[in-house]
Amino acid sequence: NLVFAANQDSLSVSSYVASGDGTLTPGPGSPVALPGATFVYNVNPDPRGRRIYVYDDGDANGGRIWGVAVDKQSAALAPLPGSPVQVFPVGGKTGIAVAKKLLFAFDFEDGSNDIQPFAIGRDGSLRATGIVIDSHLAIDVHTIDAKGKRLVVVSPTHVVSVNVDNRRGSLSALGDAALPGIQATGVVVVKR
Repeated sequence: NLVFAANQDSLSVSSYVASGDGTLTPGPGSPVALPGATFVYNVNPDPRGRRIYVYDDGDANGGRIWGVAVDKQSAALAPLPGSPVQVFPVGGKTGIAVAKKLLFAFDFEDGSNDIQPFAIGRDGSLRATGIVIDSHLAIDVHTIDAKGKRLVVVSPTHVVSVNVDNRRGSLSALGDAALPGIQATGVVVVKR
């Protein structure tokens, strides 16, 4: 297995090969610097594990997403062309989730226009779809299923299940449930 970690202190991303006994060996050239980054966190792989995407909180102009290619044999990392890409016109705590051919960026501090989809190119590069989606929620946490077909977003009062159309880059709500009196700090989807 491969393990990846975002490093706030060094503004970089590290890769490791995990052996059968759990020992971690750094990948060649690890860690890889993310020049210009200000606050890195939220590392997400693409479904095939060939790339990882790292969220950087950015500055007053918004956050940034770094795309990084992964050598699955050695765990070596290389920044993808066009990285980083700018997300949201206003800075704020944001997270990302990766579907098959889409990456979604989330603005946790805004209750509107808070989901921004990006198309993932064959080379792993990101292209804004031109669509910004209003969840009508103040999103606290989110997750996407392993097949990239179902996105779940959670606010202080609701959990919403959303269908992901990877071809069109669109979302459609499937279900909504009230969550009275809890403050969600994590969510996960597992197959039953």
